[in-house]
Amino acid sequence: MSTLYSLAKAFVYPSNYEWFSLPVLEAMACGTAFITSNISSLSEIVGDAGLLISSFNRLGLVEAMHSTIHQPEMVALISSKAEVRAALFIWHKTGLETLSVLRRVTGK
Repeated sequence: MSTLYSLAKAFVYPSNYEWFSLPVLEAMACGTAFITSNISSLSEIVGDAGLLISSFNRLGLVEAMHSTIHQPEMVALISSKAEVRAALFIWHKTGLETLSVLRRVTGK
């Protein structure tokens, strides 16, 4: 998948319902510019490292896709931010934070 993400002009993921999106995170880790929905979990994952649109706004989606094709400077900026942002989501860190919460809750 990383090869596909890396070769893509952009990754478009206009989801309406998400809990936590691994595809968006994978695209970010590859430095691929991406467009996704501005719903709760996705906007929290993405921050300012991607283009956020309403998945119900077709014109906004088309405009965002057009931007990724015709604005290479913007795409380069998004790509560099995406790689930095993706580095915040690593399994080791997630495991340590989960363990910390469990210890606080259980008192151990």
